[in-house]
Amino acid sequence: MADGTVVYVPQAVLVPPDAGVERTFGKYRLSAEQDAFCDHETVFCDVFVSPDGSLCCIGPPFGSLGKPTRVSINGRRRRFRVEIPATGRVFALVRVPVDDREVDSPLRVDVDFRSFSVSFTHVPDLGAVDRVDLMLGTIQKDNHPLWIRDWCMWHSRVHGVERIVIYDNGSEDWDGSYAGLGDLGGVDLVLVKWNYPFGPPDRLDLNFSQPAAANHCRLKFGHAAAWLVSLDLDEYLYNTTGKPLASVLESRGRDGTEAIYLRSYVVPFVVDRTPRRCFDSPTRFRSFVNGGEKYIYRPPLAKYCGTHWIQATEPTPLERVRTLTLGLFQRTTGGRKLMRFLSRLKKALKAMRSRGTERVGGTDMHTEALFFYHFRSLNTGWKYARKIVRPNPADVVDDDRITSMKAVLDRRA
Repeated sequence: MADGTVVYVPQAVLVPPDAGVERTFGKYRLSAEQDAFCDHETVFCDVFVSPDGSLCCIGPPFGSLGKPTRVSINGRRRRFRVEIPATGRVFALVRVPVDDREVDSPLRVDVDFRSFSVSFTHVPDLGAVDRVDLMLGTIQKDNHPLWIRDWCMWHSRVHGVERIVIYDNGSEDWDGSYAGLGDLGGVDLVLVKWNYPFGPPDRLDLNFSQPAAANHCRLKFGHAAAWLVSLDLDEYLYNTTGKPLASVLESRGRDGTEAIYLRSYVVPFVVDRTPRRCFDSPTRFRSFVNGGEKYIYRPPLAKYCGTHWIQATEPTPLERVRTLTLGLFQRTTGGRKLMRFLSRLKKALKAMRSRGTERVGGTDMHTEALFFYHFRSLNTGWKYARKIVRPNPADVVDDDRITSMKAVLDRRA
């Protein structure tokens, strides 16, 4: 394992075995095979005290468990707030203010729900971490160590990333994945033993693990970073400005930009779950991909993170009503069909309108300075095994930058 690596083990909170309840997913109409991928017992993926003095209990949406009704710390009932993002409803967070005397002390916590209760003791963990300019976060499972090393080395060596946080979503060979990484060039590596399974591979509406991990990273580690980059292990950031990434971000930060959205060039499949490197076939599709954007953001200015979006402020009452109404409409058969049609239409119009643009801080700016290569030749494991696609030769072009990426990683430090 790389020198200076820190392993963080979250404190998972589960439904008590004798509670007589479990998390169910009835409204999703899952098959037995899909239901087997779902977690039925996790209440919170982790419990920790954030730098702002709040006990944070983060996990999947409460769903059939219902929201908490009472929270007590050390036998004393406390005020608490439940936060669930209106967009996607992809995770749930319970915040309980604690005073300065309690921050560094074990806390006995009791959380009551409508039909059961959980009790646990929170013990302070990592403590303070040094502040860095650039931090990178991801979630992965069962990837080859060579892929993990390449990805870490690219972002630390080329972009100056100083800390990388990897949420391991249950790799079968933990030691094999990380013991062989070797020297990563001085980057701080934090490995989080994430305890919530990804969910059914073909149901994006139940993929709660990734956004929960992203928000855990924001709350647990984000305070110690000026900018946090959110990318998958098969996504490599590229900067064409000729300036250090930290300098580019600093100039964007002066105008109050809270997030820079990154579009991608897709590099088509060339291998499937082999240790060959993703740079072996230096061709990419001709056009930017409009969907599946990722982002770089300033953690203090982000309220919630999704897989592909940042929410900086609380929604207005009108936005809440609109989201609720839209959610009810989408549950009907006609509503789902109409929303799929409108989604395809929106993507087509966006592609026509925004060719060659990159969305920055919620606006369209005519720059292609920052983007990422999505190497679909890798299988990120924690999600699903993608099919090997042989693209039409007319749809791809050679890109010498991909070859140069391999050369950068292979050169001696």
